[in-house]
Amino acid sequence: DVYKRQHHIVITGGEPSLSIDEKLISGLKADRNRRIAIETNGTRPLPANIDWITLSPKSECSGESAKLAINRCDELKVVYQEQDLSVYDNIAATHRFLQPCDSGNPETNSVNIKKAVEECLRNPQWRLSLQTHKLLNIR
Repeated sequence: DVYKRQHHIVITGGEPSLSIDEKLISGLKADRNRRIAIETNGTRPLPANIDWITLSPKSECSGESAKLAINRCDELKVVYQEQDLSVYDNIAATHRFLQPCDSGNPETNSVNIKKAVEECLRNPQWRLSLQTHKLLNIR
């Protein structure tokens, strides 16, 4: 059984915090001491027993933004659209990534990438995160 051989599980898709709790996470860890990671938009509190949290707040690029319910994570991934990044200063994050907003237009995307690179150079606590599959036109 594939599940029994897994030592690392990533919970993602939709908003996973809508359907998990500490009991579920404990159950996933119980028989193999698995490491459990989650990718979340951060709008809901999370169980304390998650090993790795990737926080990807909803962005204005997506047409949405929301108040965050968590203030610590292992990875903070922000879709960059020249917004004020100081709003994330109160989030304790081990790693911070900026991802240029994908406009759907190659020329605009090129400008967005350049601006994200410039922001990372100005603020080295942020690192650049590119969607390589889109740059290579792999769908």
